[in-house]
Amino acid sequence: MTENHIVVQKTARFYTIGVASAATSEIWICLHGYRQSGIFFGSNFEHLEAPNRLIVIPEALNRFYIEGYSGRIGNAWMTTEDRAAEIADYCFYLDNLLLDILSRLPQAVSINVLAFSQGTATASRWIMESKFQFDRLVCYAGKLAFEICKADTFQTFPIKMVEYYIGDKDEFVTPDQLDGWRQELDQLQAKYSFTLFEGRHKVYAEVLTTIFTA
Repeated sequence: MTENHIVVQKTARFYTIGVASAATSEIWICLHGYRQSGIFFGSNFEHLEAPNRLIVIPEALNRFYIEGYSGRIGNAWMTTEDRAAEIADYCFYLDNLLLDILSRLPQAVSINVLAFSQGTATASRWIMESKFQFDRLVCYAGKLAFEICKADTFQTFPIKMVEYYIGDKDEFVTPDQLDGWRQELDQLQAKYSFTLFEGRHKVYAEVLTTIFTA
C-alpha cells in the first residue's frame, strides 16, 4: 500500500476577546491544551479584556469526543500520526489567522503568544516557522518542542526570552522534569524565566493576570 497526501480545504474556528481597532496596541494568540476546546479555554481570558488588547483563541483542527461516542468535544493540535503534515497544517493555519487579524489593524502592534500544555510545543514550532516577529512567548504548564531544543536549531529560534509558568503541584511536570528543562535551557545558553505558582495543571485567573500585566 502506498501512502499519499492531498491538501484540502478546512474551516478553522477561533474566538476573540476585544476588537481590532485603532486603539489596539497588543495582540495575544492563546493556544489551548489537549482535550480542550477553544470556547472552554477562552473563557479563562474574559477578565483580561481591555480597550488596547485583542485576545485571539484559535481552536485546534482535530476534534474528538472526550468520553465515548457523544458529549463533550475536545481538540488536539496533533498526534504522532502523520506528524509532519499536521505540523505544516497548523503552522499554515496560525500564520493565516494572524495575517487576517493584522490586516484589520491600521498600526503596528506587539504580538504575544501564550500557550498551555500541549499548546506550548505547537506555539514554538509555529514561531520557528512563521514569517512574523513575536514579542513574547509564555509557556504555561508546558515546554518548547523537543526538536527546537537542539543546539543547531535553537540558535535560530527568534524569541529572545522564553517565559515559563509552572504549578508547583502540576500532575504532568515533576520536580525532576523541571530540573531537566532548566538544564536543557542552560546548555542551550537560552534566556528564560521560570515562575512557579501554587497550583496544579490548570489555568488560573490570577496567574494570567500576572502574565498579562508583566
